[in-house]
Amino acid sequence: MFKIQTLIFFALISFSLQDSNCLVYYEKCEEQEEAYPVKIANCKFGYLDDDGKEICDECNSGFAISDEYNNCTKVDNTIENCIEYKLKDGKFVCSKCKDGYIRSDDQKKCRESKNCYRFQLNENGEEICDGCEKGYVLSNDKKSCIQFENCIILDEKDEKCIDCDEYFHPNANGKCERTQCEVYDDNNNNVCTTCYQGYYPNDDGKCEKIPVENCLKFDSSRNKCVICLGDINPDSDGKCNLPSPLIKGCIKYGSDKKCTECINEGEDYELTAGTCKVIDCKDGKKKYEYCLACKAGYYMEWDGERDDYICIGYDGSMDTSSSDSSSRNTVEYALLIFILAFLI
Repeated sequence: MFKIQTLIFFALISFSLQDSNCLVYYEKCEEQEEAYPVKIANCKFGYLDDDGKEICDECNSGFAISDEYNNCTKVDNTIENCIEYKLKDGKFVCSKCKDGYIRSDDQKKCRESKNCYRFQLNENGEEICDGCEKGYVLSNDKKSCIQFENCIILDEKDEKCIDCDEYFHPNANGKCERTQCEVYDDNNNNVCTTCYQGYYPNDDGKCEKIPVENCLKFDSSRNKCVICLGDINPDSDGKCNLPSPLIKGCIKYGSDKKCTECINEGEDYELTAGTCKVIDCKDGKKKYEYCLACKAGYYMEWDGERDDYICIGYDGSMDTSSSDSSSRNTVEYALLIFILAFLI
């Protein structure tokens, strides 16, 4: 009975450590920088420069940073919708407006942004927008921002999108839709010649998902993979068998599924008996953990809210578990311990 419980326990651990769509999982140990408590009055964040001089990076609310960043002065003339101030030529100006507002050129006012990140005057003295926020593009008269998700350039005549963000393509209605195609035919904008990793162009010029997992190059005539991820060779059936779970820090695997090369070998990792060992992970250092590369069919993008990298599929699917963060490990291990205690 005990052996069965032990096997179940380790199977659960193995499952919990598998990053569903992350190919190279990275661990790095770095020195923890201690915040320096500057002696500048009313300074919120500060540090020492290369010369050992105290610098204030941000003052407390209601105080402005001096031109030399070494003093915080109480603001006596507030600017509507301004949340951070600085001294410029002896006068208070706004250094940051609240969300939804942007600074004027002279930094003395905060005006409603209307999804424009900067206004300026043209040669006729008219106020125009110099650029729009993400998800918006300039109107033809450049006086407003029109909502066009993932669009870069609008057609000047009918305001249809003619150029989209990466991984998107204009459809017949001029909207940007997600695509698995990287390069389209010059003579036919609907025929794909090169697809993103994890996809291949079929006879109709459409991108189909490669049916073999972890495959980079697929031979559709034989229904076999010819090039696999992780520098491994396909087996006799044309399958790509990566080890499960993946070895953290490994970028190349041998036929025996052991690691043959680690990321930043000799600097962050050392190759030891087919595994990658983190170098210099000692007390006083903080361990950073994140995904460094995604499996075929996914691309990596930084998620500011999670403060982590995630793998997003070219088909729009999202893998928020691609990076095995410490906080998630804590929850998973607590759950595993609970399950084991229940089994016992």
